[in-house]
Amino acid sequence: MMKRFLLPVLLTLSTATYADEASHKVLTEKLLETTNAQSSLTEAYTQIEQVFITSMKELRLPKDMQPKVESHIEKMQKVLKEELDWQKLKQPLTELYMKTYTESEMKEILAFYKTEAGQKLLQKAPELMKESMDISGKVLQNTLPKLQAIQMELQKAVSEEIAKKAKEAEAAIEETKNKVKESTD
Repeated sequence: MMKRFLLPVLLTLSTATYADEASHKVLTEKLLETTNAQSSLTEAYTQIEQVFITSMKELRLPKDMQPKVESHIEKMQKVLKEELDWQKLKQPLTELYMKTYTESEMKEILAFYKTEAGQKLLQKAPELMKESMDISGKVLQNTLPKLQAIQMELQKAVSEEIAKKAKEAEAAIEETKNKVKESTD
């Protein structure tokens, strides 16, 4: 008797859960579409590319290195295009949003984007992102020489330590040779 009662209840609950998840997914995809996630991704790719190109130019490499640099930039662009492809990212982003926001929250967020303020946010977000990336790029350009100086300090310290260990090893070998020579005399 209990089995007859439980089976329909469990089937009803699992069907409702699946329907809820499906509608949650539809809302999530609508949110990604409304927020222009795909074009934002393209914009982010372009900004990353520009920061990389600018930082490479800031290195002021010799002219004969330019073809090699350009070749590496092309490889980097190809990897970015392949890895930041919308079709690769859509499903994981959908899952992330579904994990982060409930269906009810999705409805509220979508309602916000229909307001004047929400529309303004959507309209201004790409420019804000671009300007933010420009600011970050400038800070990075100013920071890069400091990071390179720290790296050079580390290389110098490691080289000095290796030289010190080599001298100690040479001295130990010489001492061992002398002891062996003394014991055989």
